[in-house]
Amino acid sequence: MCYSEYAWDSLSKWFIKQFYFTKTIATMQKSNGKSVAFFGEKRLLSQSL
Repeated sequence: MCYSEYAWDSLSKWFIKQFYFTKTIATMQKSNGKSVAFFGEKRLLSQSL
């Protein structure tokens, strides 16, 4: 796999993750407002992914 394909693949995965997290945070803010705790989890998840 050439570099541009790899870069595009990782970029698309990043966008999917960002979209997923944004949706989850918005849902959590609506339901119980515990978004601060989730932001800490998000930081840990983004490091491990």
